[in-house]
Amino acid sequence: MQQSPQVRSFCLLKMEETIKDEIITFFSDQEKEEINLRKVEELPITETIYNNIKDMIYNKTQEEIDAENEDNSEDDEEDNEDEELSDNIEDGNEINDDISSEDSNKETEEDLVSV
Repeated sequence: MQQSPQVRSFCLLKMEETIKDEIITFFSDQEKEEINLRKVEELPITETIYNNIKDMIYNKTQEEIDAENEDNSEDDEEDNEDEELSDNIEDGNEINDDISSEDSNKETEEDLVSV
């Protein structure tokens, strides 16, 4: 934004008023006046260039989001594997409990038969 008043004006015109007011305080009075007097039609930057810059920023942000989602999906896969392992262990414990209860029932039947 320091390069030319046209670029400054164009960028500031696209910003919200509160942010614009804060940024303008960093410029000299003469620069502030130039910025406020300029209109979009006078600027060398076209709407297309502005949209391209905005798209580049959006694409960069989207790439970061995609990378984060990919990391999260890998974590989810690991969690799913852990859950499957845990489920298998629980199933194994239930089978062992069933076998143990069958063994104790057999012992009780043998005790009754021997009496």
